[in-house]
Amino acid sequence: MTPRPIRFPDLDISLKQRLAGAVVIIALGVIFIPLLLDGAGMKEYRRLKLHEPEKPRYDFPVVVPEKPLPKAAPASESPAQSESEKAEATVRDTKSAVKRKGTAPRVETPQPAALKPAFVVQLASFSQRANAATLVSKLQKAGFEAFIETSRISGRKMYRVKVGPMLRREDAVRVRDRLQKKFGLKGTIQNWRPAGNL
Repeated sequence: MTPRPIRFPDLDISLKQRLAGAVVIIALGVIFIPLLLDGAGMKEYRRLKLHEPEKPRYDFPVVVPEKPLPKAAPASESPAQSESEKAEATVRDTKSAVKRKGTAPRVETPQPAALKPAFVVQLASFSQRANAATLVSKLQKAGFEAFIETSRISGRKMYRVKVGPMLRREDAVRVRDRLQKKFGLKGTIQNWRPAGNL
């Protein structure tokens, strides 16, 4: 006959609990003792929290054409004066007509002409004006109306090369396609207004 092993169920459970407790205490000690003794972990944690992302490098553009745009026929002061004299004469005639007939005729005031939207094709942006001027001269030699628009991005001047303006978007699309075939530049179509009419 072989002897049976003696089992102590209470001893096994208490031993397991003691071992589990010891493992937990050792793990907590490994984690917190280095932090308490030299503080190296806290310094690393603080350094990671203080890291800030860079500010965006974009700013709004400032429109400055390379060459002056073709001017409309200059209006002389004499037509404006003659129009104002005509208006005064019309008012005098109207007053006399009111005195005679007793009813005022309806006078319509001319409405100012509304600005039509225009479109340009932006081809490239350069940080150096000389590079932008080189591209503009190539485009002008090829028969395109090109100009440089200056803008600021993160305090730095940028020079954008644009072609146009065109009154219809379809014309701008055609010009963009021609520029891509001829120069290999992929342009974007943008709305545009002259700097004085914003």
